[in-house]
Amino acid sequence: MRPLVVLSEATADLDPARSDADLTAQTREALKHGCAVHFLPFEAACEPGEPVLPSLENGPARDGLWLGRIPTPAHYQRVFDEALSHGVTLLNSPTQHLNALELSRSVELLAELTPESVVLHDRAGLDAAVKRLGFPLFVKGGVLSRKAWGYRACVPETRAALETVVTRLLAMHHFARDTVVLRRLVPLRQTGRELEGFPVAREYRVFVAKGEPLAMGFYWPFGDPFGELTLEEVAPLVREAARRVGTPMMTIDLGQLDDGRWVVIEPGDWQFAGLGSIDAQTLWHALLVAK
Repeated sequence: MRPLVVLSEATADLDPARSDADLTAQTREALKHGCAVHFLPFEAACEPGEPVLPSLENGPARDGLWLGRIPTPAHYQRVFDEALSHGVTLLNSPTQHLNALELSRSVELLAELTPESVVLHDRAGLDAAVKRLGFPLFVKGGVLSRKAWGYRACVPETRAALETVVTRLLAMHHFARDTVVLRRLVPLRQTGRELEGFPVAREYRVFVAKGEPLAMGFYWPFGDPFGELTLEEVAPLVREAARRVGTPMMTIDLGQLDDGRWVVIEPGDWQFAGLGSIDAQTLWHALLVAK
């Protein structure tokens, strides 16, 4: 078992008011469990040619886990290479990071485990996608959706609305990375509630380390009205999804269909994922016991 080094974009004083609360909570747990923590600035504050990890010194071979905001592929490679030069190997290689983070990659890997999807890089394929998937659709950029703009910014119901949504997403490079993913809107089991215009479905986030599910929580910021789900109920699906994506440190979001079956909504990179309702202490205890 190699020591775990944590690279954190939390503020060094661990004040949740000055950085993301989930990021701060995970960094606190890493310190409590004896991990070496090195703080690095978020990408926009990194100067070209300057070290991003000035406190990281050469040492024996160690594993690394980055906790921060979603980086560009070039910045991920930069941090990966600098850490490696000091003997720290991020548990997710640059390719593994992208396989989990970019939906355009993971839908092909997950195949029938996730709703049918069409990946586009421009508007030329919209008509063929609509013919294949029908309406309504859920539209996401290669990395992020426009949920903050409301339900209709993600779920167009007409050809004209779809073109508008896609055009706006492609103009947002951080969200799209020149890619949009059109997804069949599958009948998820609804809780009878709405949040900011979105119907709330029975969805869960699972944190996975090296193929094994460690902790799980309801995706939405309140309890599951259908009763708490156990990891054992969805572990086979989670393990298979993790095997296909092949990213050691990842999250997998699951949703339950009306007929009771579970599907993979999307994977993510653990290093840049929100905790949701998952307790950071429980998660990190499970992680370090698993190592």
